[in-house]
Amino acid sequence: MSNQINFPKCFTAKQNKRHIPIKIVTKTSFRTFQASLTDSQKAICEDLGFKGRANQITLFYEDQGLAYIIAGLNDKPSLQDGAHIARYLQSHLSQNTLKSLSFSYDEQDIPDDVLAKISLGWGMACLRNDQNQREHYPKLILSKRIDKTEIVSLIEGLYITRSLINKPANELGPQEMVTIANLVASTTGGKIKTTQDKALLKDNFPMIYAVGDSSHRRPVLIDMRWPRKGAPKVTLVGKGVVFDTGGLDLKPPRFMRYMKKDMGGAAQVLGLAWALTKTKTPLDIRVLIPAVENAVSSHAFRPGDVINTRKGLSVEVTDTDAEGRLIVGDALTYACEDNPDYLFDFCTLTGAARVALGNQIGALFGARKETTQSLQDLSMLTEDPLWTLPLWEDYKNEMKSDVADMDNIGSGRAGAIHGGLFLEAFVEKDINWAHLDVYAWEDKGRSAFDKGGMDQGLRTVYAYLKEHAVNA
Repeated sequence: MSNQINFPKCFTAKQNKRHIPIKIVTKTSFRTFQASLTDSQKAICEDLGFKGRANQITLFYEDQGLAYIIAGLNDKPSLQDGAHIARYLQSHLSQNTLKSLSFSYDEQDIPDDVLAKISLGWGMACLRNDQNQREHYPKLILSKRIDKTEIVSLIEGLYITRSLINKPANELGPQEMVTIANLVASTTGGKIKTTQDKALLKDNFPMIYAVGDSSHRRPVLIDMRWPRKGAPKVTLVGKGVVFDTGGLDLKPPRFMRYMKKDMGGAAQVLGLAWALTKTKTPLDIRVLIPAVENAVSSHAFRPGDVINTRKGLSVEVTDTDAEGRLIVGDALTYACEDNPDYLFDFCTLTGAARVALGNQIGALFGARKETTQSLQDLSMLTEDPLWTLPLWEDYKNEMKSDVADMDNIGSGRAGAIHGGLFLEAFVEKDINWAHLDVYAWEDKGRSAFDKGGMDQGLRTVYAYLKEHAVNA
């Protein structure tokens, strides 16, 4: 692996020799804007049916080539508007043309929050999966009115997340995850420690070892820290199952096809830690990633096995395809021993969450109502939707075992809640903990989300932690 991350170059600090301004209008403002157009520009708009509606874009050419762009936004602009503009330019301009141009938004009459949204959306549109990677992207000059460092750091964090999820499992095992974590830590000033293979048993991480022992690619717990004395302590736990066959309870082929994405939680906490540290957010940050492969072998754990845990609870394995909660359970116990002020876990945990909320909305659970409500509200503002599901106490009865303290999947139909309740058992009661059960994949592709690996909840938790770091 390279000793640096090659981020897409979607922003630039200075104008190219040929610089193209982008005028932003809405259906409401277009009538006033028309008065500033020349007769020929008005004729072009009329011929193309341009009336300032959302996603309408008109390119104006002069003798030297492209000279001016008008783009229509929703009356309530979103990052998808900025993404659509960048994606339009990618598809309508040649590589040579893109190489020679820079772009900027005409800032007149655009509020700062809208500028930030459409600039972030522009960057997100440039995060293409490997198949669609382009040598040259439309390069935007970020406005001086917005936080450039934040926009760039978020895009870099999202790139880390998406590119890791998109990696095929034969290229990304537990050891490769360690290499990437080392690169992130060394680039951002973090410290890293790993506990690998048999040392997991010695250091009392029995569930991580039990799941990971099924594969010749040995399990590891990655522990990363960015200490800051006196700052709020935040621990981020990411499920790092680099590939999930389902174990001996083998998945059907159609459900196994994209299980390279089962490390989506690990990818998200690495991307989130990158964004928080690059923006110098005043937090004491820790990241824990249990990285394993859930394989089929003579070493695989079995249905009916009883596994001890770091917490001291015993767990009966009723389904080897509910392995993610096992490794995250040990990591959460370890996280609580450090008594963080905030504890978040990101997991591609259950298909039941997708049945309940679909693929675009992450399921959110938490120990404190004020935290989950704040996260849900922020998720709507950041266009990174989460929706709160309850940790319903009565459903704990569906997770009872005759031979252990609990089983690992539960009976009944509330699969996403069972997953949340299982993890809750490994979290200390006084910890401000939230669990995000996310899909981490875009099936079809949208303006700001290429088909493939997708960040879910990352931008929401980033906004929450920035807000609470400032107010601490």
